[in-house]
Amino acid sequence: MDVTDSRPAAAEPEAFSVCDCDQYLAYLCAVSMQEQLVLATEDVHNQFGILLLRQGTPLGSHALQRLQSHRLNRPLDELFALRLAPAASAIAEQASAMSAAEPELAAVSRITGQDEKLRMLCERLALPHVLLQKLAVMQRVLPRVHHRALFTAWMGTALGSGRALPDEDLRLVLLAALLHDIGFLHMPPELSARRGEISSAEWSALKEHPRRSAEVIAQSWPEAPPRVLRIVAEHHERHDGAGYPAGKPGAEQDPLSGIIALADMLHALRFDTGPERMESIAECLPFLRVNRRTWGIENYRPAARILLEARGVTPPQENTTPLSLQGLMDANRSLGRIVGAIPDARAVLESLQESRRARSLTELLAELERVARAAGLGTETLSSWLHDNLRQGRTDPGQEEVALTIKESLWLVRRIDRTLRELLQERQGEADAPRLKDLSLLVRSELTRAWRRFEHRN
Repeated sequence: MDVTDSRPAAAEPEAFSVCDCDQYLAYLCAVSMQEQLVLATEDVHNQFGILLLRQGTPLGSHALQRLQSHRLNRPLDELFALRLAPAASAIAEQASAMSAAEPELAAVSRITGQDEKLRMLCERLALPHVLLQKLAVMQRVLPRVHHRALFTAWMGTALGSGRALPDEDLRLVLLAALLHDIGFLHMPPELSARRGEISSAEWSALKEHPRRSAEVIAQSWPEAPPRVLRIVAEHHERHDGAGYPAGKPGAEQDPLSGIIALADMLHALRFDTGPERMESIAECLPFLRVNRRTWGIENYRPAARILLEARGVTPPQENTTPLSLQGLMDANRSLGRIVGAIPDARAVLESLQESRRARSLTELLAELERVARAAGLGTETLSSWLHDNLRQGRTDPGQEEVALTIKESLWLVRRIDRTLRELLQERQGEADAPRLKDLSLLVRSELTRAWRRFEHRN
């Protein structure tokens, strides 16, 4: 006998709105209580017209409790204002201070005039007050995210100038760079702190922040240039299709999206915490060479020029302990096992080319093969050379270059690992799933072993 489920269908979650009293309201309250007063600029009503706060009420803990869980009839930034209104001119000053704090960026700016170019672009920025206020709040409550916005604006416009883009395109790059992570203001604070390992639920939520940023901009600024919304939504896509949230290949992206994506990644390499962190922007050059196609060759060339100009500005830090050649040998063997598995992986992937992830994985594996072939990674020849140096106690200048190339190759393997696991999840229950699982386990175990050896090589 058929039994009809009488339970009511689950309600669809409400779409995001900048009128929601969400995490951003808590950030506004923190700024109000810790630094400068935030006041209600008019009577505050919820979406049903119920009065919640009177005009002039300061945003404190009691007001926060009264407003929580409501959707207001107007955007938060239209109903609450910082006592000291933010100005667009402050953005150029903040970006100049950011570059001045980094000797390499300051030197590049002296050569190229980048700070002055950015100042002139900021003078014509024409950002609405609501977004200027969000940037001011971000500076106070999410300083790392704000620093990333300033760096991406500086580096992004420098890359655009290196490509000889017209002023209108440079303006789009500047707007997208400043606003590309603004969605984090409306998301749980732990998502904006990048970490090496996060749960699958956190990763799923994190992958949505480009779309959230685009939603915040569109709702806060209805006249925003459509290309800015698209670039922001695509700032974690990759030309090989292995990015997120949509996995678009380069041909389907806005021509300027790769600029923001590359500048954002350079910031992560230089300023994020963790064993992968570079001590200078110039040290990102080997990573860039390994991934020259990831953000488009048209963006690789000006980025390489900037990093080469930065090289030599800051004396390299003296390494007080020798390289562990044994660690390099072990990491090289792990890379050899992964590269050796590529033909079998390609045989599985050939029948899955209708899958966007499978196509992206094929391109990533081909890139790893090219890098390994060019540098001799994973070969017995390299292992023998390292073994001879270890046995004879010899220090060769090429060892550090090998170490850097292995490190950047492991970054590429991390992207392969992530894309492979996503493909495996997509193909669960299919006939090819067991072979994909075996390949995923191999890559995961060798990657973990190689990173462990590499991180403790000093």
